[in-house]
Amino acid sequence: MNSTFNLRFVALNLIIGGLFVFIGYAIMPVHVTLNFNLEMLPVITNNMEFWVRSFQILVFGFFIRIIGLVGLSTLYHDSSAKTVLNSGVMVCSLALLVAGLAEGYYMHSGGWAQWKMTFIPADQHQNMINSLEITNEWVSCIKRFGRMFMHLGLTFLGWGIMRGELLSKWLGTLTLVIGISGICLLMILTENPDSYLPMDYVVTAWFLLIGFLVYKKSLEK
Repeated sequence: MNSTFNLRFVALNLIIGGLFVFIGYAIMPVHVTLNFNLEMLPVITNNMEFWVRSFQILVFGFFIRIIGLVGLSTLYHDSSAKTVLNSGVMVCSLALLVAGLAEGYYMHSGGWAQWKMTFIPADQHQNMINSLEITNEWVSCIKRFGRMFMHLGLTFLGWGIMRGELLSKWLGTLTLVIGISGICLLMILTENPDSYLPMDYVVTAWFLLIGFLVYKKSLEK
């Protein structure tokens, strides 16, 4: 039997993790999916405080999500669904770790690039941006990797929720649909990854929803 404290601990971490990620994306002055460009840097320069804080909040949100997901897996320790659900939680957690590393790179590189611009002539600005391209491409691959395997993890997490008794079957079905839809979307959006951003908000809404439902369970005890 799960205690009220355990249920609320899990619920609050899922909710706070979801809120942090939402706030991080919402206050980010400009979103970088593949590469930096000259048009982005003045925006970053004029909003440096928001630039840094948005990524800090975002990455904290990713790691708080991991805490919430690991906590969720412990609520199923006596369930026959734990094997499938724990597998999904592990993949989601690794995906969030990878995604957090990618976002940390963008935060640092954006701040460094706008600082570097103040020391070099204007005719060298584009060359400096071009020098980041190879690393940017590598990190954008890591970011895509994190997104893709977050959805793979959600697919198994949804399957586990459907097999377990703690949460409603419809939530498991919804989680499964979000997982499969995200994988398909990322397979399609090879040329325009910016179009994926709404799915980030869908995943964030899922964290808020499951956190609310777990908290509701604690009120029923």
